[in-house]
Amino acid sequence: MQRPLSSFLFSSYSFSKSFPTRLINDKQKKERGKIEVVFSWFLSVLRLIPSSCTLAVVQRGKYLILIITSLFIVSLSSAMTLEKFYGWNIQLLEEEMIAIERSGDVEDSENIIFVMTKNNCDRVLQFFELFTLSVHPDLTKLLDKEIELQENGHSTTGMVHEIYPYKNGHMILIGMGSYNHETIKEYYTFHKRSRLTVTDVPFEEPVALRTFIDLPTIQWAMPQVEEAMDRAHRHCKKIPDPISASLNNSQKGLKT
Repeated sequence: MQRPLSSFLFSSYSFSKSFPTRLINDKQKKERGKIEVVFSWFLSVLRLIPSSCTLAVVQRGKYLILIITSLFIVSLSSAMTLEKFYGWNIQLLEEEMIAIERSGDVEDSENIIFVMTKNNCDRVLQFFELFTLSVHPDLTKLLDKEIELQENGHSTTGMVHEIYPYKNGHMILIGMGSYNHETIKEYYTFHKRSRLTVTDVPFEEPVALRTFIDLPTIQWAMPQVEEAMDRAHRHCKKIPDPISASLNNSQKGLKT
């Protein structure tokens, strides 16, 4: 079974597509902005131990670019674990998103990550982390670049979102696109694993891949992935809408 196609091209993706497009009022606009900030924070610091960093979100035209500008205090308790299921960790992020993640079979600091946003739970954003011992000064040139991948024997691509120091090397965060919940669930239920290999990186000058990615292959087992994804989806559906909650609370106060 081939990997499904992403519902967007990396070169033209706007994070706004992940959120409802109909804005009722300024309060709802504020809520969507909060989602964008929390999501960018999550991508940048998912594998960092508590440290300081400042996150800036800059809009280039209509496209959202994530930039780490300095240090901001991040606590591991900011993400609340809802449940653990066969090695899957399902987390609630600021009451805006559900993240479901799993450690790699060899390197437990490398996660495969699926993210569902409130009010759009049927769309799943997918990411994975790749650790490299490379400290090459040109490594950061991979940021915002599309790289060639192979997963479970099929060619695909990914976008490098973040590169940050980790242990004695660097952690690379790679996005693989947005998918329908049922489609991506069916794909991994069939394969029961994700075996990913970086096959090429976009440099104008010829360069050996292992100069930047010393261990280009990583694998994650996918036990009970269908149930795990469904559990995450149910959690996502339960995230309260602030506007609806406000209306419900006001109605409770009405006298009959």
